[in-house]
Amino acid sequence: MTVVNLYDYVTRFLDSYTEGASKNSTNAIRTGTIINNIHDYAQDYLVSVGVPDSYIVRDRKCEGFFKPKEQDILVTKSIHRICKNPEISINVRSQMSSIQKNFDTLFERLVAESVNLHEKYEDLPCGYLYLIPTVGLDSNALKQGKIITKERFNLEKYINCFLKLAARKSSTDDKYKYEAMGLIIVDVKEDGSFSIVDDLEYIFSIGRVSWDFFLEYRDNFNDLNPFNTMNTLLNVYDSRRGIRNIVR
Repeated sequence: MTVVNLYDYVTRFLDSYTEGASKNSTNAIRTGTIINNIHDYAQDYLVSVGVPDSYIVRDRKCEGFFKPKEQDILVTKSIHRICKNPEISINVRSQMSSIQKNFDTLFERLVAESVNLHEKYEDLPCGYLYLIPTVGLDSNALKQGKIITKERFNLEKYINCFLKLAARKSSTDDKYKYEAMGLIIVDVKEDGSFSIVDDLEYIFSIGRVSWDFFLEYRDNFNDLNPFNTMNTLLNVYDSRRGIRNIVR
């Protein structure tokens, strides 16, 4: 099996992001060209475990309980323009700057998307990958080709809310939850280097969460580990529908 390393795809994302920002390419950032690197990770992971390319579609609408809604990645055998038989749904987002002011929109969208699908297909495994920095980047500095960390947004609020949406254990569990939720927290340095943070203790050590928060959430934080998201999603699928239904 080909090893698909999340770090490689995040590297491409950050390289593309800083390059687009330094060229003042708002279009590249907003149109999805850059976030496609993380889409590629999810798709390549699926292929690496044996899901045929023909079963993986991107940017296709899926029929929902309230309305058809475009999904970033669907695993499906459906050939219809609007998918009516999804096997797995995965969505991907990122926010590198102006993070705090976009929180309400983000959270409302997350809940709406999962409810729309789970009300229609209660056993559908839904996954989400969301990329944010430990500290938001200065967008004006990026336009000059510089990386300056600036926005100390409320990271505790993000982690807390994502945990509330994570780890949907069964088809009778809350429909607003996701079967697998990956919070890709990147600690970006001003020299361009970065690490993907999957350890709440480290986040505490750099002063981004309080000691009390660390004590309360350290045991559950692994539910957001982005290195486990895809495997968790496939394990859930296997337990509900049988992995051989989509893996050759």
